[in-house]
Amino acid sequence: MNMGKMGMAREVLLAALSGILLGAGFLFDTLFFIAWFALVPLLFALERRRRLPDPGPKQGRRRSETKTWQIMLLGLVAGFAGHVLGFYWLVGTMVRFGGIPTPLSLVLFLLIATAFSLIFSLFALGYHWGRKGLSLSSTWLPLFTAALYTALEFLYPQVFPWHLGNPQIAWLPLVQVADITGVYGISFLLVWVNTLLFQLFLSVRRSGIAFPWRGVAITCVLVGAVVGYGYRRLHHIQAATTRAPTFRVALIQPNIGSEEKHDPRWEEKQHQILARLSRQAMAQKPQLIVWPETAYRYPVSTAARSLSLPLHPPPSSLLLIGANTLRQKAGRRERFNSALLLSASGKVWGRYDKHRLLMFGEYIPLQRYFPFLRGISTAIGDYTPGTGPRVVSAPQGPRLAPLICYEDILPSLSREAVRQGAQVLVNMTNDAWFGPTRAPYQHQMLAQFRAIEHRVPLIRATNTGLTSVVDPTGKLVARVDIYVETTLVRDIPLLQVQTFYTRYGDLFAFLCIAITLGGLSSSWWGSNSGSSRSRDRASPRRGGAA
Repeated sequence: MNMGKMGMAREVLLAALSGILLGAGFLFDTLFFIAWFALVPLLFALERRRRLPDPGPKQGRRRSETKTWQIMLLGLVAGFAGHVLGFYWLVGTMVRFGGIPTPLSLVLFLLIATAFSLIFSLFALGYHWGRKGLSLSSTWLPLFTAALYTALEFLYPQVFPWHLGNPQIAWLPLVQVADITGVYGISFLLVWVNTLLFQLFLSVRRSGIAFPWRGVAITCVLVGAVVGYGYRRLHHIQAATTRAPTFRVALIQPNIGSEEKHDPRWEEKQHQILARLSRQAMAQKPQLIVWPETAYRYPVSTAARSLSLPLHPPPSSLLLIGANTLRQKAGRRERFNSALLLSASGKVWGRYDKHRLLMFGEYIPLQRYFPFLRGISTAIGDYTPGTGPRVVSAPQGPRLAPLICYEDILPSLSREAVRQGAQVLVNMTNDAWFGPTRAPYQHQMLAQFRAIEHRVPLIRATNTGLTSVVDPTGKLVARVDIYVETTLVRDIPLLQVQTFYTRYGDLFAFLCIAITLGGLSSSWWGSNSGSSRSRDRASPRRGGAA
C-alpha cells in the first residue's frame, strides 16, 4: 500500500514536470525546443501507472476504475502545472479588465486552469485505452498518440486558445506547413516526436522492448519532409512578396493606460494623442492609418454615415479606427465593439462588429439565465456579438479583415475573412489589461500563424503594444515595444495566393479525429475479443459423458 502511494507520488511529479516544461516554452521564446520532449515524463508516468497488475476476480471493477481515475489525474496534473505557469497573467487581467476582486480572480483562475487542463486528462485516458491494442515498440503508437492529442486540441473549447505548436514560430521553416494543416500539424509533429523519444528511452532502459528502428526512420522522413517543404515554401512566398504590389500602412500606438482610457475626463486628451501621432505618420504618406481597439472614445450610432475626427489626412488616405457603436432594438440598447473604415473626409465606408466576445471582459457567461451573476463585477461589459460581414473595403483600398482584441488567435475567423476576399488581416487590440506580463508576447506568437495559414500580411495596432507587422511567411518584420507612445509605418505586400488551408480548413484535424476513433475502436474490439477468448478457454465444456 505504501509502495503504491510512493509510486503514485513519483508519477505525479513526472506529470508535473511535463506541465512545467510545456509552460516554460510559452514563457520564453528561446525555450521553444522544449516542446520536442516535454511530454516524455508524462508518457513515462502513464506507462508506469498502466503497468500496475490488473485486478483479479476478487477485486472486481473498483480497482480498475481506480487505475483509470489515477491516469486521468496524472493528465490533469500536467495540464494544471502548464496552465498555471504559462498563463499566470489571467489573474491580473481579471482584476484590471473585469474589476473582479483579487481573491475571487484567483479562485476563478484556478477553476479555469483546472477546466482547461481536462484536455490532458482526456489525452491520458485516450492513451491508456489506445495502448491496450499497441505494443510499446509499435510503429503505430506515435501516429495514434499524435492524432489523439491533435484531435483533442482541435475539439476542446478554450477561452484563450493556445496550441502546443505555437512556440515553434521561432523556427520559421518548420511552421510553413501550417498553410496545409494549420497550427495543428505542428502540434501533431511534436507529439509524434515526443512519443518516439519515449519509445527510445524505454527500449534502452528495459529489456524485452525492441528498438524502434522503423519508427526512427519514419520520423526522420516526416520531420525532413516538413522542414524541406518549409524551406521551399519560404523561398516561393518570399519571391512572390517581392513581386507583389504594396500598400503603406501607419499603425498608431498611443500608450494610454487602462484607467485613463476609460476615464471620461481623458476622452479629449486621448483623441489629441491619436491625432498628433497620426499627423506625424502622415509625413510618410501612408494609405491607411489604423487606430487600436475602442480608440475613439465617443459613442457612435450604427446608422452613422460620417464621423468627425481631429485630423485632416490626405484625400487618398483611409482610416480604420476602433469605436463603440450603439443600436436601439426592440426597446433595448445594443452595444458593439466595432471597427470603422473611414475616408479622409470622415465618410464611413464600412463597419465590422466584433464576432467573438471575451468571457468575463465583454460579457458574463450564462447571465441571461442567472441574472445574479451580473453582480460579480459592474466593470464587465455587456456587449452584443456582431453577425455581419468579415471584410470592409473602400473603392481606393484593399479588402481588410478587422480582428478585434483576441480574434486574431482564432483560426476560423481569419479563414472566413480570407475566403470572403480579405487581402490584409488587421488586429486592433488593447493589451493594456495584461500589464507588463508575458501575455502580449503570447498574443503575438499565437497570431502570427494566421499570416502563414493564408499567406496574407497581418498588421497589429495595439494600445500599449505589441504593435507589429507580420509578413505572409509568418515572420515578424517590424515591432515596437510595449508601453511606448509611437507609430509604425511599413509597406505591406498584397499577395494573390490561395492556400490549401484557406480552401479546405481543418481537414488535417478531422483526419486526426478519424485516426483517433479508429485506433480506439481497434483497441476496444481487440481487448473485448481477447477477453471473450479468455473466458471461452476458462469455461468448462458442456455435454459429454457423466
